[in-house]
Amino acid sequence: MTSTAATGSHQKEVDWLAVTIPTMPRKKNQDYLLRTLNSWSTELYMTTEDPLYPRLTLYIINVYGPGHTRFDEARVIYSSSRYRHFFHFSVLRDGFHNEPMENPDTGSPNKPGWKVRQQTRHLAAILRSVEGLAHYLIFAEDDMQICPHGLMVIQYIIRRTTRLDDNWMAIRASFGMNGIIIHDKDLSDLAGYLLRHQARRPPDHLVVEWYAGETEESHQYRGQRQHMGYRYNIFYHIGKISSLRDEVSVSQLPLCYDELVVPVVGGLSVTTSYLKW
Repeated sequence: MTSTAATGSHQKEVDWLAVTIPTMPRKKNQDYLLRTLNSWSTELYMTTEDPLYPRLTLYIINVYGPGHTRFDEARVIYSSSRYRHFFHFSVLRDGFHNEPMENPDTGSPNKPGWKVRQQTRHLAAILRSVEGLAHYLIFAEDDMQICPHGLMVIQYIIRRTTRLDDNWMAIRASFGMNGIIIHDKDLSDLAGYLLRHQARRPPDHLVVEWYAGETEESHQYRGQRQHMGYRYNIFYHIGKISSLRDEVSVSQLPLCYDELVVPVVGGLSVTTSYLKW
């Protein structure tokens, strides 16, 4: 099946980095997406001397469909922005991200309900849609701003890690589904893993399970490859209302450049190497 989520008519040479930002509206139409994209735009440079110009694309993918007004607003803003070449807006249309809804279940902390399973399928569809478009991919969310100088940090940690081990499995530089960097060559396997195990664990748990080799299946794929952790958090959470539920979040999460320590960041096992510089 050919994905139409992010590719569409968007044709250009392979990027160095793809940033995927799936987005859904919130109940009160909060402007999380606009604020998040603004944080990214302040990190971009419009000079050919910058190593990422024009080899970076942010893929903002509407996984909700018609009626996401903040997405529509952002697409209009950035279509005429001086940064328009860095932004690509699309609507997820892959058929496999739906399932029968005769008996929607809410799930529990230990078993994903239908909304969480749908989120997992969205991520799998997005991974397949951007496969082959960049050498590396970083996961981001629509209510997580990149911290000041965060794009420079991303360049640094990828290059630093590659100097240590050019076949690394993943790099983590934030929490949840944010700041996880993987090679393009691994997108297909991760997408398949998410789909096969969507009923068992939430997607942010499955991703850690996959790159850390915590199951027999993921360990066989990972082999002796290592995953790395950057010492400091490079994303700032602004979303008080989740895309999955309407309750206001009151949890204390890391701020920009706070140290990423247990239990905030799972999956950084004893085999993880930390980039401390």
